[in-house]
Amino acid sequence: MANHFHLHKTLESTMSTLEKPEYRAIPAVKELLTMYETTRQELENKVGAKKHSFIVLEGLDGSGKSTVARILANRLNARYWQSPTKRIKNSKDFLHQDTLIQLRNAFYSLGNYIAALEVRALLPDSPVIMDRFWHSTSAFAIARAGPLEIEMPSKIYEWPEDLLKPDLVLLLDLDEAVRWERISHRVHLTPQELLLECAEYREKTNLPVEDHSIFYNPISDHVNNLLTMNLFFKTFIFLNILRNFDCLILQQGKTNVVHKDVNDTDLPILYPRAATILKLFEEPQNENYQGVRELLDYYHKAEMKKNEFLSSGGAKKHPLILLEGLAGSGKTTISEALAKLINGTQVHSPLHTLKKFEINFFHNRLLNNAYQQLAQYLTAMEILPLLQNGPVVLDRYYPSTTTYCIGRLMYYRPKEYSMPPKGAEIYNCPEDLMRPDIMFFLDVDEEERVRRLLYRTKKLDAKLGANEKFLLNHSDYRQYVLLAYKNLDNPPMIMVDNNLPLTEVVDDVYKKVLPLLK
Repeated sequence: MANHFHLHKTLESTMSTLEKPEYRAIPAVKELLTMYETTRQELENKVGAKKHSFIVLEGLDGSGKSTVARILANRLNARYWQSPTKRIKNSKDFLHQDTLIQLRNAFYSLGNYIAALEVRALLPDSPVIMDRFWHSTSAFAIARAGPLEIEMPSKIYEWPEDLLKPDLVLLLDLDEAVRWERISHRVHLTPQELLLECAEYREKTNLPVEDHSIFYNPISDHVNNLLTMNLFFKTFIFLNILRNFDCLILQQGKTNVVHKDVNDTDLPILYPRAATILKLFEEPQNENYQGVRELLDYYHKAEMKKNEFLSSGGAKKHPLILLEGLAGSGKTTISEALAKLINGTQVHSPLHTLKKFEINFFHNRLLNNAYQQLAQYLTAMEILPLLQNGPVVLDRYYPSTTTYCIGRLMYYRPKEYSMPPKGAEIYNCPEDLMRPDIMFFLDVDEEERVRRLLYRTKKLDAKLGANEKFLLNHSDYRQYVLLAYKNLDNPPMIMVDNNLPLTEVVDDVYKKVLPLLK
């Protein structure tokens, strides 16, 4: 079914337009039709039951859809998706020419059906936050058609019956002067963005979504994007928009976060005890995530072994010595040399035996952050028997997680948060985690650190990790991390100049450790 707006309300209507001989021969249309059929065959029979929510963000260009959608997806542990899908964007340049309205609308309509197939395949495993969908296609189609000759509400605003329906649609509204100021900084403006500069066209485009009661089934909810990002999300929650959705923001708010404001950002959370981390993994939306059950089973077995060790009279009789530092600071080299000198055992955290779990959570920021902290508890349980027989020199531990979390908080929110002062609770070792007897931070000039780091990656034919790249490219972040390390307490962090020759550094650390060995 089409109409004088050439707005397609069914897949059949969309295909009938694109299948016309004069359109089907166009390379971009031919590519799109092939893309739809390939996607349908690949995904249609693989889709399981929908277990999560589908949320769409709409708004004019420059209203902040993409930014808000990405942050929201991160906070809700959801997948960020776009419509038209990225694959179509590579083939839609011809639409910026004087393409017939009916072809343009049919092209975008099929793009929505392709996106729907992709999203439907994601919903069994996670929520999805979509940047644009059917509302954009409809609003621009109606506006381009000329003067509005329909009364509102109208059937024209109803959602297509055969298109995947969002659980919620949010319209980001913005003052026009602010919106235009934003997009004016873009290097290339599309004809559609330039057309929106025309007030008459812009008003027609906005008209169908100005009152969220006009677009219905599902309705659009109106959000003012002149709010600051934090205020936006607080308003978002207070309006109970996410009351019935998979909302990890609210669930995180129930945990006892060490820094009370960490859960107000899209940054990693510091968990104060193992029980809080385990509770997160055991929540219904997480317990079936790939690798979670295996990790929990591994943890409980390690805990059982620790309890058996303690109940049989086992105990920690030697010091736990921790070496910390940025990547390339020489931790591994110094820790190996020190362990040999004191007849101890050198251990790296997380343990190599845990690497098999890490890959499962790499693309899930929330679970990856929780895994990294749970790995510290696993490391502590595994090295406990070693500490009965001799000292252990540990390469990295909980301070890495703490300092990098604080560093990101300060880097991304410098106007909202102040650096926790030395002595603040956040710098302490969690009460239920084995505390090091002494901690060293290997300090090295940045130029020398980078030289070592690049030499190491070249020698091992390895790539820099995401955090290593971030440290290299963002000096402010690096300084926040360094300051957080210096503020660590209970026990205090001892700074060591690792620009000196290896033998001098090892000797310096050895002298400070020696009293613990007697």
